[in-house]
Amino acid sequence: MQPYLDAGLDGLARVEPRGLKVNPDPPDVSIAKSRTMMQKALRDGNYQLGLEYCELVLARYPSHPEFMRAKGSILYLMGEREKAIEIYEEVEEI
Repeated sequence: MQPYLDAGLDGLARVEPRGLKVNPDPPDVSIAKSRTMMQKALRDGNYQLGLEYCELVLARYPSHPEFMRAKGSILYLMGEREKAIEIYEEVEEI
């Protein structure tokens, strides 16, 4: 199962005013669909796929706090404690 990228530019217009950094190079990504698919992957115990959905959104919106926190939590669940702490510290700076 691959994370998918089907969102229009209207999603971009909604996040920029909220102060999120946007990287225009990666393809558009649906935050809502990625969140849903990430949550499903986590419920199924597929932490790697959940992490891929986080990274997909973060490639486009590198300062999205919800997905940064989720990434930290997933890394922690995967046993990557030090990486998780680094992510949590980055979120605190936002």
